[in-house]
Amino acid sequence: MDGFCVFLPGRDGQEMKWRTKKARELFAYLFHLQGDSVSREALIELLWPESGMKSAIALFHTTLYSIRQAFIQEGLEELISYENKKYSLNMQLVDSDLAELNTYTHDLAACENNPEQVIALYPGSYMGNSGYLWSYGMAKELENQYLEVLRSGASKRTAQERPEAAIPFFQRMLEADPYNEEIVKQLIICLYKSGKQAEAKQQYDRMQKLYREDLELDFTGSFQEIVAGL
Repeated sequence: MDGFCVFLPGRDGQEMKWRTKKARELFAYLFHLQGDSVSREALIELLWPESGMKSAIALFHTTLYSIRQAFIQEGLEELISYENKKYSLNMQLVDSDLAELNTYTHDLAACENNPEQVIALYPGSYMGNSGYLWSYGMAKELENQYLEVLRSGASKRTAQERPEAAIPFFQRMLEADPYNEEIVKQLIICLYKSGKQAEAKQQYDRMQKLYREDLELDFTGSFQEIVAGL
């Protein structure tokens, strides 16, 4: 989450260095498949679509060899499997923040009782700003799950009359959906009810500026109208 990074065991948190960008993307795609297998031809079409077949095959095997060698040095010879002319990643040898996030979001009790945990588990979008087109579908799916937990957490804290506790949820929702008027209004109300009137007004002014500069529109409703009933 928030970018694709690989950390090898016993390296004290040092990020793995890739020989080429294609090596990084090839391994990232195998991780993306989560253990599902893929043919050499599909990988070539994905990563080297403009190269001739002979050249693309050579590039693929050179890239795969460099990846395998890096992991063999760490005793991970079985990390990338080849069976029935297809490649896959042995997920039993991989720990990831994605797996931890998925475990959490599929646990209804965890989401309801500790919605704050999703903020720690979702520091940024899936694969970050890698530009990998194949990752966008998964990124959107995970973002929707993330926003659903945030909405639930914000709603629960608001119903409990705990506006200050709801603020972080609305703030994170706004980061993911920066032009959503309803989220902005709810955040302003929570700030105002928490005694942070000046911060609430600053939030309104920021959004008004953003709307005018980016959308060439005025934010619906004045600050006074938003907080009128409080």
